[in-house]
Amino acid sequence: MQDKLKFVLQECLRGEISLDFAYNDSMPTVFQVETECALCGTISEQSVAGPVERHGLPDLDTRPPEEVRSTLPYWIQACPNCGYCAPNIDLDYPLADSVIHQESYQALLRRRSLPQAARRFMAWAQIQASNDEHTGAGWSALHAAWACDDAGKPGPAASCRLSALEHFENARRGRPSLPGFEEAGTGEILLADLCRRADQFGRTVEISRQGLAAHPTEVVVRTLEREIVLALAGDNAAHSLAEVAEVE
Repeated sequence: MQDKLKFVLQECLRGEISLDFAYNDSMPTVFQVETECALCGTISEQSVAGPVERHGLPDLDTRPPEEVRSTLPYWIQACPNCGYCAPNIDLDYPLADSVIHQESYQALLRRRSLPQAARRFMAWAQIQASNDEHTGAGWSALHAAWACDDAGKPGPAASCRLSALEHFENARRGRPSLPGFEEAGTGEILLADLCRRADQFGRTVEISRQGLAAHPTEVVVRTLEREIVLALAGDNAAHSLAEVAEVE
């Protein structure tokens, strides 16, 4: 799913996807699938969303509009016995068996300040980070923030965004750009929006200016300038790429 979101953001910024690009109007179909946990062998029913199409543009942090937005709770499975959280718990992910027995992991699953879906995404992020997969951990933490948004929990949402930012910055360390965002300025859009939504307005402006210094395309320039305008206004709300597309 995260690869699809990055693709949409990149193509929007290149002007390859218009406002009338895709999503169908129906709610996603959810299936119950009997699944055996790869770590403890427990068999449980897991909810899986059926395919949906796109219509409209994502938010500045790549979050898709409906109906893909409604599938978020089904992106991560969780074993009801051992607490293993992953996109597919029937697959044994490296180091997962060790990580799930750590107190920090189990404490995360008990953290009631986070909605259930957010706890699962953050748990999966911990497994990914243990494998030095910081890009993936960043996406998982961002998805946790989206779950907090849906639950009306701005404080935990900001915390998850800052965690995502830390993972992404670790992934970018020693590289010219954030992995998956090789086009000039596009990675800075994501990082700047993470900061803005977490009330880190000064960092938003700083990161946006770094992106502008890379001499990106016109639409990327407009998007980064939009981030600066929003940050200077103290606006930490969600905003869509459609707003940028409408600015000439």
